[in-house]
Amino acid sequence: MTLTSLPLYNFNNGSLMIIIFAFVCLGLIGSIFLFMTGSKEDKDGPENTK
Repeated sequence: MTLTSLPLYNFNNGSLMIIIFAFVCLGLIGSIFLFMTGSKEDKDGPENTK
């Protein structure tokens, strides 16, 4: 009868992995956003400056 008091599944490890995965996805999306809205003033490059 000790098996009836044991939980069928422990959600602690899975929820921690989902939270870490969410932070990784947010970091990737944030880095893509930063690359897309990068510095616009260096668009011509140094070869066109005189």
